[in-house]
Amino acid sequence: MNPYPLRVLLICDSSTERGRQARMRLDDIGLEHDVCPAIFPPPEHPWSPRYDEGRRIDAYGYPMVRGEIGCFLAHRNAWLRVIEGSAAMTLVLEDDAVLLGSDLASIRDVASATETKDIVTLLYTGSRLRFRRWLHIGNTSVVRPTGVAYGTVAYLIGKKGAFKLLTESEAFWCPVDEFLNLEYVHGVTLFHTYPFLASHPEEMPSLIGPRAKPEITSLRRLKRNFHRLVRRFRDGSCRLQTLVKIGLLFTKVKKPLSAA
Repeated sequence: MNPYPLRVLLICDSSTERGRQARMRLDDIGLEHDVCPAIFPPPEHPWSPRYDEGRRIDAYGYPMVRGEIGCFLAHRNAWLRVIEGSAAMTLVLEDDAVLLGSDLASIRDVASATETKDIVTLLYTGSRLRFRRWLHIGNTSVVRPTGVAYGTVAYLIGKKGAFKLLTESEAFWCPVDEFLNLEYVHGVTLFHTYPFLASHPEEMPSLIGPRAKPEITSLRRLKRNFHRLVRRFRDGSCRLQTLVKIGLLFTKVKKPLSAA
């Protein structure tokens, strides 16, 4: 018996055509799944008591948009369901994720590896970052990117990782994909697969909507730059410690073949 049974959570609004299409794509490849409802905050501000707008404005100079908050809340609900469920590993998908039936075996192999149970593994980031190879499982590698890799389209997560992310996002101030990169905050190590085991159609619009960056005052720009420097220092220190901990500090950095 597989010691790490895989559960699939699809974040979507099943009442919409987009949500129905997302479910059909999974049904077509024979992937059983549960729906984790998308969240649309009320139009009235503030949108959620968990959103810390003061910290957000200090750190970035301008507030989050309503769609970003809804997206984060939906992922928090998914993490809670990971913790409460019986499966050791869960595949979390957004409604614009595309999986191939031919990749399901590789996804299950990565999910069932003992080494991956306490990390978050992104199956798609849209990035061609250089990386260090950590594990090689069948035709897939689990790799540590040299830089930040944004993407919550599809990822594997276990109970321990979900608990840490949920706990440290009780009051959040950035989009969920940026939050995942703040390893010094939540303590969960982030990897991704190479090659990617999921995709995202470029023509499919995000439910988050426009993310305009408004003009900010000189004082807010000064605060933003200070917070940015602090984040970069803490991130760099954390990433160095992680490379030491997982034994990759002196491992050769590789390029994606498409970027070679």
